[in-house]
Amino acid sequence: MDVNLWDLAHEVWHVGLAGLAIVMSVVASAHAVLYKRDSRAAIAWVGFVWLVPLLGAVLYFVFGVNRVRRQAAVLRAGRERFRVETAESGCSPEELHQHLPGHTGHLYMLARVVGGVVKTPLLPGNQIDPLINGDEAYPAMLKAIAEAKQTVSFVTYIFDRMKSDWNLRALLGEAQRRGLEVRV
Repeated sequence: MDVNLWDLAHEVWHVGLAGLAIVMSVVASAHAVLYKRDSRAAIAWVGFVWLVPLLGAVLYFVFGVNRVRRQAAVLRAGRERFRVETAESGCSPEELHQHLPGHTGHLYMLARVVGGVVKTPLLPGNQIDPLINGDEAYPAMLKAIAEAKQTVSFVTYIFDRMKSDWNLRALLGEAQRRGLEVRV
């Protein structure tokens, strides 16, 4: 029996490559099924991983793994530095009825749910002012930033480069120059 070493090495290479493709496809598929929030995205990635062997798994690990969520978890671990120390004790949801008028009993369940999610106590001194549109909201935001004493946290979904936001940008910059911690 005459064995050609080149053919044998070539065959071993193909078997190894096929084995690697199968292992990577199984791992990528399992990761997609376990960690993708959207079932359609998980199905699409699993299909792509198996239809394009090896390359599909590599592309999943490059583009399909949510690194933003992992980075958010890392940042969340250090969020204790943003907690405000208060001399006042918190209010449990059970005590809430003592502090609110009678017609607001529906807030008890909301307070229980929120308390279970965020694990922080309700504190007195908070106020909500409903602002109906930009004509009401924008001047209130500018005033709040101008009067801030410690921090400014500005969270928005859209922050376009319109002429109307230049006052906002200038005020955020001024707040930072005043020594406030500004987070946008």
